[in-house]
Amino acid sequence: MYKRIYFPFFLLFTLLGTLSYPALLQAGNAQTTSAPVPQAIVKCLPKTRDRTTVLARAVENDTDYYLVHTSFKRGKDSVWGDFLIAAQSTACVLLHSPDAAQTLYQNSLAQYVPMSVAQKLALSKWQKELDRAGSKEVLRQEILTGIEPGPDTMYLFAEDIWALRQLGIEIPKNQS
Repeated sequence: MYKRIYFPFFLLFTLLGTLSYPALLQAGNAQTTSAPVPQAIVKCLPKTRDRTTVLARAVENDTDYYLVHTSFKRGKDSVWGDFLIAAQSTACVLLHSPDAAQTLYQNSLAQYVPMSVAQKLALSKWQKELDRAGSKEVLRQEILTGIEPGPDTMYLFAEDIWALRQLGIEIPKNQS
């Protein structure tokens, strides 16, 4: 059985010491606020956000789905949060926000969207991670290190395994 990602996949690299999250945001591997956030999802994001990264986008039927990571103000503090948003034209629906009881990475995306959308979002995010890592073997090794038992263990969901296979990266089932 595969473990599920407990920490956001992009924090894995902070844990491994290969790249801090702020550096990843500025590395240009993901869409940040230097590129405009799609207008259709702005209404679903906090008004007090500082930096926003579109981690993944998937389109199905007439709906665009976005997996977004943003820094925003909560009281006097700046906090990071993950949002799953569905948008059509100029309207959006917040499917998951950081205020939910569990983080987005404690559940399969398929709990919020159809599996086909979850797979497209996972493929998009893992493609960005592959681009950042520079090779399939480097990314595979980072994942294998991350799924080792410990307080910050990564877990992979069905959509993650599917996406990694599409990218030619196999994670052995006995690695749990």
